[in-house]
Amino acid sequence: MIFSPFFASTALGSLSNLEVNGLAAKIFSTLDIPLWPQLPNRDFRESMYLQFCSPLPSIKIDKSSEKAYFDTNVDLSKHLEFFYDRYLAQDLEYFKLPKEFAHGFYDFQKNYKDCIKDDTENKGGGNGNKVRRWVKGQVTGPISFGLTVSDQDQKASIYNNSLLNCIVKNISMNARWQIKELQKLCSSVMIFVDEPYMAAFGSAYVNISRDQVIRMLNEIFEAIHLDGAIAGVHCCANTDWSVLLETNVDILSIDANGYMDNLFLFIEDVISFLGRGGIIAWGIVPNDINIHEFSNKEIEYKLMKGLERLRQKSNSKGIEFSINNIARQSLVTPVCGLGNTPIQVSNAVLEMLPLVSTGLREQFK
Repeated sequence: MIFSPFFASTALGSLSNLEVNGLAAKIFSTLDIPLWPQLPNRDFRESMYLQFCSPLPSIKIDKSSEKAYFDTNVDLSKHLEFFYDRYLAQDLEYFKLPKEFAHGFYDFQKNYKDCIKDDTENKGGGNGNKVRRWVKGQVTGPISFGLTVSDQDQKASIYNNSLLNCIVKNISMNARWQIKELQKLCSSVMIFVDEPYMAAFGSAYVNISRDQVIRMLNEIFEAIHLDGAIAGVHCCANTDWSVLLETNVDILSIDANGYMDNLFLFIEDVISFLGRGGIIAWGIVPNDINIHEFSNKEIEYKLMKGLERLRQKSNSKGIEFSINNIARQSLVTPVCGLGNTPIQVSNAVLEMLPLVSTGLREQFK
């Protein structure tokens, strides 16, 4: 097993805060596995699609539309040559997050030591699960980036092979840069690849193959593994889960509120994933106004019912998974990111996470 999270809590990346002041302390006081926050409401350049784009060849940022696009009217070969020179030189600094694109990252770095000190003095801030040997970062996956960021003629970059290859390599190198920087703070790092657009895979609107998806994601996961980190992938809607489970990913992150039963349709793939030590991040905590409608006990009950269904389905296939074993391969997260939620909802979700995490663990004492 990669590690035994046992319902440790973390989050998906984006928060709705407008400023970084005090945010690192908030993250440490509520999450077992702290992460650097993406703050799209602070600056449009901190959105999941612009945040990682600056090293890409011929990329342009349109401030009026608050979007990025590729300008393929230029001599692309020169831009590609420069990009691959930096890539082949393994120039991680070229692929870093610019400070104006990632205030949350640099604030997290700056305040990490003080937060660790405060956390130790306060015995974990009351969250009860000491998994401080891990920190989390995140990147935007190639399918989602390639379908969202287009060229000047609105053609999705995922259908331009030259650009798509650069997108994959840019993500890989940024992930490696993050790992290098985060390992200065904590030796064990996890990087999630966020792929909301995997929900469109297999539809008539997305013309990419299963093998292509697996190949692209594995290139990124292998880059993450190269530097001693572990790799997660997050999809916040339904998809062909067998595709993601066939990759070399270590953590599968799902919206367990909406799509747990859909995941169980691929039970043999889930069994194989858990059997090789894979971890499931159950997005069971609502990330919208519904957070005010449920107690932590109700959220815990819903997840436990799901884990029991997983155990029963596994046993029906002749695989003996105990609930205890599944629990030790489980993380707890919100359904999805919190960047689009009102600040009151975002704060409520962060406050709910340690209650759910602790309540689930207490059921196994």
